[in-house]
Amino acid sequence: KKQVLFDVSFSVKKGEIVLLAGSNGSGKSTLLKTIYGFIKPYNTHSIPKAEIYFEGENIIGFEPSSLIDKGILYVPQKNNYFENLDVQSNLEISGSIIRDKKILLERMVEVYKIFPPLYHYKQRIPMKMSGGERQMMILGMALLHKPTLMLLDEPSLNLSPSNAKIMFGQVKELNKKLGITVVLVEHKLKEALEIVDSYIGLKHGSI
Repeated sequence: KKQVLFDVSFSVKKGEIVLLAGSNGSGKSTLLKTIYGFIKPYNTHSIPKAEIYFEGENIIGFEPSSLIDKGILYVPQKNNYFENLDVQSNLEISGSIIRDKKILLERMVEVYKIFPPLYHYKQRIPMKMSGGERQMMILGMALLHKPTLMLLDEPSLNLSPSNAKIMFGQVKELNKKLGITVVLVEHKLKEALEIVDSYIGLKHGSI
């Protein structure tokens, strides 16, 4: 085991977009994965017990599936869609944990209304779409679960400057129109700073 994060403490206000920035290896992705329950914090005599609060509840120890139910969605930077399946199938698989299929269909319609181009591409596989269109699909897959907090890990990865600008605009629109709180890990600082409300820097695992 290796300690990556050291005395990290910060708060995010409801409805904010917060940028989490730092060099490679600073602990940004580890922090998101810890919030989401993919990485379990461990304790020693020198490391205080970790606590992560969401809407007043300590969510340490919660499985990701439980956090989805609470409204928290994590979108990883890689392996976040199925390459050989079309847009419609990607949405259906992402929403397969929604038990009521009528609700799933209603939410898919909502996603198509939020991102009209996706409706026209619904029979298209991601490899025949632009990077910006794929990122739109990935955001749509997350929106099926009605998140109130989205943890986005480098959504501009492999996007051209023009597509990255479109993607940042989409994140801002989701925040503004749907009130979704966003914690954003991003290397494109100049573009990201145009949409965020506050900025947190990580260096060697510390703020």
